[in-house]
Amino acid sequence: MKVQSLKLKSKNYGLIFSTVFLLVTCHLSLVTNVYAMHISEGILPFNWAALWFAVAIPFVAFGLYRLKKLSNADISFKPLVGLMAAIVFVISCMPIPVPTAGTCSHPAGTGISGILVGPTISILVTAVALLIQALFLAHGGLSTWGADIMSMGVAGSFAGYLTFRGLRALKANLWIAGFMAGILADWATYTTTSIELASGIR
Repeated sequence: MKVQSLKLKSKNYGLIFSTVFLLVTCHLSLVTNVYAMHISEGILPFNWAALWFAVAIPFVAFGLYRLKKLSNADISFKPLVGLMAAIVFVISCMPIPVPTAGTCSHPAGTGISGILVGPTISILVTAVALLIQALFLAHGGLSTWGADIMSMGVAGSFAGYLTFRGLRALKANLWIAGFMAGILADWATYTTTSIELASGIR
C-alpha cells in the first residue's frame, strides 16, 4: 500500500512538472520582446569562461551523486527534484527591467530549491534549468554555463540554505526565514555575477 501511494505521488509530481514546463514554454514562445538574462554567450573571455566551467563541474558531479544516493533511499525524492527544476526554470525566466542600466534582472529561485532539496542538489537543478534556457531561450550561453552555475547555483543555493538554517536555529518565524533566504540567495547571485563580469573585464 505504501509503495502504491509513493508511486501515485511520483506520478503527480511528474504531471505537475510537465504541465508547468509546457505552459512556460508556450508562453515564452509567444512573447515578442526578448529579455536576455544570465551572462550571455561571448561576454566572458575564453580563459575566464573555462575557469568558471572547471570550478562548477565538481559541484554538478557531487549533486548527481547526492541525487542518486537520496533517490535510492526515497523514490519520491526524484520527482520533487524535478518539480524544483521547473520552479527554478520558471522563476528565473521572469525579467525585471533595470532602466538605468538598460538591461534586466531576475529572481533566481535557488533559495527555495536549496531549502527543500539541499544546496548540492539545488546546484544540479540550477544547471539543468540554465542549460535549457541557454539552448531554447537564448538566456545565458553554453560557454558561460559554468559561470552562471557558480553565481546562480552555487552562491544562490548555499546562501539561501545557510540563511534559512541560521534563522531557524535562532527561532525566527518560518515565513521570515524563508523570505530572507530568498532575498539573500538572489543577492549572492548578483554579487557573484558582478565578480565574474569584473574578472572578465580585467
